[in-house]
Amino acid sequence: MSEKHIICLGSALWDTIFRVDHIPPHGGKILPTVALQGASGMATVAAVSIARLGGRVSLWSRIGDDHTGQMFIEDLAREGVSTVGVRQLPNVRTPFSTILVDKHGERLVVPYFDPALDTDTRWLPLHEIAGAGAVLCDMRWLQGAEQLFSHARRLGIPTILDADVAPVDDLRAVIVVLQRPWRLPDASRRRVIRARYIANYHSASYQDEFTGRLHRFRIEKKGVEEARTENAGGQ
Repeated sequence: MSEKHIICLGSALWDTIFRVDHIPPHGGKILPTVALQGASGMATVAAVSIARLGGRVSLWSRIGDDHTGQMFIEDLAREGVSTVGVRQLPNVRTPFSTILVDKHGERLVVPYFDPALDTDTRWLPLHEIAGAGAVLCDMRWLQGAEQLFSHARRLGIPTILDADVAPVDDLRAVIVVLQRPWRLPDASRRRVIRARYIANYHSASYQDEFTGRLHRFRIEKKGVEEARTENAGGQ
């Protein structure tokens, strides 16, 4: 793996994951067979994966200056992920989620993001981008993604978008920054666009708000590579 470090920017959560026999369709009480806790979020999981593969990686994100946030920092430190770029904000709760996973692998994810989580980007150590091998952003901190991608593009550094599920307008904004124009369906009838990462094409799917039908399309584009990821806990 390249000696240059990778920068991952985006969501940071503390997950509590319960393995259960089934996910109930209505209210009630069920007992889990397994319970796990740990740092998660799309950008966070990407950073941990890079570290486990032997790469140098930094996470840029925002969490609360609370006990949960401290557990998050300690968990990433054990994984070898640099958290110098993780800002701990006073009077803010670290994002967290509860996830139920049944015996078939189906899951129910309930994440919580404190509305007081600051979107300010002025503190980001943007000077570090020049020495990066690549940068990755998810869609949970749009302002940070726009800053990171803008600087990386100017420096010719590879950019990776973990698009997951995002509002159409947010996805449009990031795509504009990436300077890879592609035509999206009429937003007046589309609630959400799910983009499927990066290949020699852009691939996306969207759900018709009225019929419920799922449509897929792709746009040929050179200089892009695809990588499909499955993150059971990332929000």
